Amino acid sequence: MEKGLQVAIREHRRGNVREAERLYREALKDETVRDDASKLLAAMLLQQQRFVEAAELLHELAERNPGSAEVHNNLGVALKAAGRRREAAEAFERALASDPRYSQAWYNLGLLVFESGHPAEAEPCFRNCIALCPSDTDAYWQLAAVLSAQGRRDEAEAVYRQLLEVQPSHVAAMVNLAGILVQRQRWDEAETLFRDVLRYKPEFAEIHSNLSYVAEQQGRFEEAIEHARRALRLKPSLADAHNNWGVALRSLHQLQEACQHFEQALRLRPDFALAEFNLATTRLLSGDFTEGWPGYERRFEAAGQTPRRFTQPRWDGRSCPGQCVLVYSDQGFGDAIQFVRFLRLLKERTQATVLLESPAELALLLANVDGVDEVVRAGEPLPAFDFHLPLASVPVVLDADEAMIRTDVPYLHAADTPRAELQQLLHQAGSGRSKVGLVWQGNPAQQRDALRSCPLDRWLELADVSDICFFSLQTEPSGREQLIALADRWPIVDLGAHLRDFADTAAVLEQLDLLISVDTAAAHLAGALGRPVWTLLCHTPDWRWLLDRPDTPWYPTMRLFRQPQWGDWPAVIRQVRAELIRWVERRGHSEPTT
Repeated sequence: MEKGLQVAIREHRRGNVREAERLYREALKDETVRDDASKLLAAMLLQQQRFVEAAELLHELAERNPGSAEVHNNLGVALKAAGRRREAAEAFERALASDPRYSQAWYNLGLLVFESGHPAEAEPCFRNCIALCPSDTDAYWQLAAVLSAQGRRDEAEAVYRQLLEVQPSHVAAMVNLAGILVQRQRWDEAETLFRDVLRYKPEFAEIHSNLSYVAEQQGRFEEAIEHARRALRLKPSLADAHNNWGVALRSLHQLQEACQHFEQALRLRPDFALAEFNLATTRLLSGDFTEGWPGYERRFEAAGQTPRRFTQPRWDGRSCPGQCVLVYSDQGFGDAIQFVRFLRLLKERTQATVLLESPAELALLLANVDGVDEVVRAGEPLPAFDFHLPLASVPVVLDADEAMIRTDVPYLHAADTPRAELQQLLHQAGSGRSKVGLVWQGNPAQQRDALRSCPLDRWLELADVSDICFFSLQTEPSGREQLIALADRWPIVDLGAHLRDFADTAAVLEQLDLLISVDTAAAHLAGALGRPVWTLLCHTPDWRWLLDRPDTPWYPTMRLFRQPQWGDWPAVIRQVRAELIRWVERRGHSEPTT
């Protein structure tokens, strides 16, 4: 019969599976080769996706060999393939009980647990597998995946680097590592990795598309367009390349051409949320609110987020007197400050009770917004309501145009005078100097914060402007670190360390003569309060600031200072310094102006 088993193996290798199966089953009758025949037949059945039969065969084999880690592991593979995941996990665990050093069982158990939605529980399985078999690149790959699934990007990055030490040509690891670096805005390192990928796969269209995105983020717009063009020569159906080409054109302020590429991306992939959102925000940037608002609703999908779900219906613009509409803040603090202006119009349209769910930091400030009947802090239980709507969707549903945007300002008001400790700090200006607030750093978690924020050391040209006492309203920790680092060179009074919420900030802004800020919530707040504010903008700013104008329909007391070229903050600061000197001179002869 041993000879018959050898013949079965030979037929199996030749691809004559029907004859091989017949011979394997004949061999099962011989106890001297039955176990070997069972293993080989089970393997063939798995190849044929006859998972239930393979599992039955391996189950019998496991009963005859209860101490065999290999058999229990193979049984687990068959059970998993048959959809019997709980039993598969038990089989892998029995394999490890028989031999804790059986690395493949650790890997298979980890993969099963991970695929079941439990990355934290899968992590030690892959770590054990790597410890037992340091050359197992699949284990590194899965470990990086479970770390990424838990949001532990630093650790995932380290594992991908370990994988590449074991296998330097692992293209997928290069791509995923570069993706992490892109998320962390480490553009140079990401670019190097993408170019390494092209050394192995020069016709990899998606990598050329990724290089287009990276080049745009670094201000190399013509190069970004060339990469997108190359990607589309290799793969004309690649919607991402058209999207990235459109982004580069938008950065060149060629808005009509940018829209054409976003539209082509959507023709290729109609459900492409990011392209539709980019098309919408490009139209909004051009001042076309009518065409821009609808696609703005794709913002959640474009950011990879899931909008909140409620059993109550979404408000669709109807009048609903006697009912209650919940409006909840769905974006950053600045967006909330900007969009609450529309709640008065929503109130008029609905004739309903308007309930506003607000971030805790804004709740006190927004308590008296016109059109709001009640403010609830985020995280607190919500009262009963009949309809809901994200705050940033209010202008969409209202189909807001520029005339509607030009609401009465101020529409926010400071609740009180600054607290005593803030008043004491403000008094450091004395009686002869103007009080000018500064904000130079936004929230680093914001996707394009590196473009909108301007490091404080770039502002040093303002330090010697006479008759001004400068105050920092900077609350973001990394921004405050810059303040501390420059304390010897520029004695700015630190208010930011004492600001508890936006009500405090509003009270301070009412006492300042001017705020100079990058595109942050503080700039929106000053504008909403009707206070003089100069806002410093990157070359292609967020859609709400439009292009090529020194003012904004959103805030009549705001003046915009724009980069003439990508990244040219020195030119902006020089312009601000010249205007600040003139502003001081005017204040010496007349009332404050913006």
